[in-house]
Amino acid sequence: MRSTFVMTGLACISSFAFALGGCGLPAPAPAGGGGSCAPICNGDQTTCPAVPSNLTALASLHAGATVATGILGPTSQWMGEFAGGKIMRDGTPSPDPDVVNLLGKQTNVYVSGWVFKFCAGMNDLLFSAGPQVSSIQEGCGDIDCSALPTMAEPKIDTAAAIAAAYPGDPATTLYNVNFMPVLTNNQRLWTVSHRGDAAQIKVDADTGAVVP
Repeated sequence: MRSTFVMTGLACISSFAFALGGCGLPAPAPAGGGGSCAPICNGDQTTCPAVPSNLTALASLHAGATVATGILGPTSQWMGEFAGGKIMRDGTPSPDPDVVNLLGKQTNVYVSGWVFKFCAGMNDLLFSAGPQVSSIQEGCGDIDCSALPTMAEPKIDTAAAIAAAYPGDPATTLYNVNFMPVLTNNQRLWTVSHRGDAAQIKVDADTGAVVP
């Protein structure tokens, strides 16, 4: 993600248990490395077109895994959490920007997408997958990945979780969708809420059943 936006609702004020990294604007990515994504160790966010901006959470994770293997090596692992904002009913980020007033000028700000991390050894990769272009940021020497448990990905993707949580919503409804076991007593749940509404519905991430 780039130009006038940062994932303000996700990367900057996410409820991730781990630090998601800085909130600076990403710089253009140089060619080569990690499937056209080439972060600099402990540098700023940079564009990562190898992770398309219009995918569901699990499809973004799979694309990110390929990039992570290219950068961190074959031992890279997902760190087990997603934060998703402004997600459509089909489980993908909205392509539409928010229009905000910045210094008296109406400005398009792109805030939709998925935030997740991979790690290996002492390094980690922060992905922000969504419009306009996905981004990546690498942290080096700031984590012991071997101390983290391995987390299996959810069996239910985000479109199914949204449909289970809110089956009767209009097609234009937008959602925040998270998978954060550390905040759900280590239960494997998608938490789904209408954008701008704190009320959440929990959906079992492996069966698709609504959890009271």
